Amino acid sequence: MDPLSGAASVIAVIQLTGAILQICGKYLNNVKSAKHDIQRFQEKVAALSQVLHSLDELIRGSDGNKLTATQDLVDNIAKCSSALTNLKERINPETTQKQMRKWGLRALKWPLARSEVDFAIMELESYKTTFALSLQVDQM
Repeated sequence: MDPLSGAASVIAVIQLTGAILQICGKYLNNVKSAKHDIQRFQEKVAALSQVLHSLDELIRGSDGNKLTATQDLVDNIAKCSSALTNLKERINPETTQKQMRKWGLRALKWPLARSEVDFAIMELESYKTTFALSLQVDQM
């Protein structure tokens, strides 16, 4: 992975995390029943975003093309991006509200069940760990 394409991939994933955090903020302000799930989910997305920012800084650094562990992250970055895109679509009120309006419902409702939130958190934690470990290896 050359530094520029790697950095572009990481930046795209960082932008996805930002969009998801904004959506979660809207739900937190308007949905009372799933507040704890939304906060847990939001915290994991924010933690992943922090690790991605560190990864981006490392890739963009002067030794970015010499990093061995981050070279192998291309697949993981793409999978993470796909997972986040999927999650964003599932929680995006513009998408979910259209479906609810068809049934005459106007209230904002958190679209993920607790088990779905738990699975998403587990998946995000896995990506965060993978990225954090590669950061540690390349900084040694």
